[in-house]
Amino acid sequence: MASKKKTHRAGGKFCGPHTTIIPCAGSILDEWVKCDSIKKISLGLIVNNRSSTGSPLRVRCKELGQGVLGFHIKISKGGETQTVRLFLNPASDTQSLRDYIESFSDTQAGKRGKSVRKARKRHTNR
Repeated sequence: MASKKKTHRAGGKFCGPHTTIIPCAGSILDEWVKCDSIKKISLGLIVNNRSSTGSPLRVRCKELGQGVLGFHIKISKGGETQTVRLFLNPASDTQSLRDYIESFSDTQAGKRGKSVRKARKRHTNR
C-alpha cells in the first residue's frame, strides 16, 4: 500500500483554524517545527493563481510588526500560495532566522525575478 503525503498539520507548534497545507509546504513546515526559535506556526489561507503555473518554489518573508515578534510568510509554487505566520521566542535572532527561512526558496533573484537577473547581467558585462 502506497503512503499518501500528509496535507494537514495540527497540534504541537501548529495553531489556528486552518490545517490544510499545499504539497510543497509540507517538508518546509516539518523543518520549521524542529527549530527551537519558533514558538508557534499559524497556517493561513491557500490561494490558487493559475496565471503563474510552473513557477519555482518561493518563500517570501516579512516581519509581523506592531510589537509582535514573528514573520508573515508566503510559500508559493506552481500557482498555489500558502500564507503562514511564525511566532518567535523572545531570545531569537530575527535576521539569522529570516535568512534560514528564505533559504528554502528555489530562486536566487528574490521578489523581483527576471528583472534583477537582467540587471545583474547588464551590470557585470560593463
